[in-house]
Amino acid sequence: AIDTTLAREAEKQEAFVCREGARVPWMGEEYTLRFADKGASRIEGDELILVLKKTEDEEKRREALKRFAEKCLRAYAEEAFIRAQPLFPSAPSAPVLKLRVMKARWGSCRPKTA
Repeated sequence: AIDTTLAREAEKQEAFVCREGARVPWMGEEYTLRFADKGASRIEGDELILVLKKTEDEEKRREALKRFAEKCLRAYAEEAFIRAQPLFPSAPSAPVLKLRVMKARWGSCRPKTA
């Protein structure tokens, strides 16, 4: 069952083509992917706009999407750390944040069924 789940997740990732007009889920919403060569990567209305030079190279588009996601997730997590800090007065400082792409599902709970 786990192998089947991993295979399905891998198929989903491979099926995604990072191209103009693709729909991208992000933070509970779905955005239309657009590319630009000026400005900063951003969300504008219902569009996720990625800024990069050679937009025809899919690998570069994927890297731009990954950089955007990491930047946003890091800012989101750091803000959450700051909000939570007063709850842990004895903690020396905010924890070190490490981001990585997971290859398998983790942290799920499956209570035993009787």
